[in-house]
Amino acid sequence: MKKFTWVIASILLILGVLYSRSFFFTEPVPDTKMAPDVRQLETQTPLVSSPEEIKSESSAGTTFPPKAEPLLIPIFMWPPFYMKDDSGRWTGADTEIVETVLGRMGYRVELVEMPFARALEEMKSAKYPALMPCVVGGGREEFVLFSEPVSSIYSVLWKKRGDPFCWTDYDDLAGRVIGASHYHYGAGFFEAAEAGKFTLDMVAAKAPEVIHFRKLLQGKTDMFICELSVGLYLRDKHAPEFDQVDYCPTGVGPTRPFCLAVSRKYFEGREDQMHAFVDAFNRELTVFAGEGGRKEIFDRYHMLINVDDQGRVIVPGGKRRPE
Repeated sequence: MKKFTWVIASILLILGVLYSRSFFFTEPVPDTKMAPDVRQLETQTPLVSSPEEIKSESSAGTTFPPKAEPLLIPIFMWPPFYMKDDSGRWTGADTEIVETVLGRMGYRVELVEMPFARALEEMKSAKYPALMPCVVGGGREEFVLFSEPVSSIYSVLWKKRGDPFCWTDYDDLAGRVIGASHYHYGAGFFEAAEAGKFTLDMVAAKAPEVIHFRKLLQGKTDMFICELSVGLYLRDKHAPEFDQVDYCPTGVGPTRPFCLAVSRKYFEGREDQMHAFVDAFNRELTVFAGEGGRKEIFDRYHMLINVDDQGRVIVPGGKRRPE
């Protein structure tokens, strides 16, 4: 009996050892609900986005420049395009047009006065989003994106009213003294002077056009170059002093567009929003012009700027505009 009991106990002991080895060394079955396959994790989108994705996501659906802040835009004195009234408030044709269009886009404009050369240089920085309209060209496209024409400029030569002379090409100006300023008048003018076609009398001053009017009347020059609308404004403002000054219709170069200049540096990294901003400005400008608003402003400032039936500025390639 004792022997039989010992045999049974030995069998049970052996079975217990075998069961324990199976329990500790068999690989457990994974819980698929708690631990997904590693290969599945590797194919999923990372939870942390890259800096570029974060920037894109943060700007998605937003407006830049932000409309909650004033839109700072440099401006310079150049009547009747840009000038101040008796109270010191900025007025002028292009001032009114740009402020109106940007206002219709939802922006509040804050104008910052500075010399034009400095204002243009600021467009190479990220300080200001845009500059009041200026001439397209001169390599400016490298650091600004231009809008559609807001207005246009047309430079002519002014003379004494009693002088029957008018010119058609630079050869006609031989032997004459022509007053000029440090502006960009388009290709050909300064080259003709360097070639000896005529003599230049340069004026560097805050208001060079007024000085040119007076030097002409004093007989110190034979003619001077000045933008048509600017000259007409000054002649009216300084009446009767400048009454005896008139202009020749031949343009010094063609009519040139005057366009809002948008800083590429300001929109660096947001090029899509820069183009969206300019596109929105162009669309609103077209609507405003089509409503007759721009033509009304031009007429109020007595500006001889040609517009078509939709109020769009006409910028022809020819040399003659006023008749």
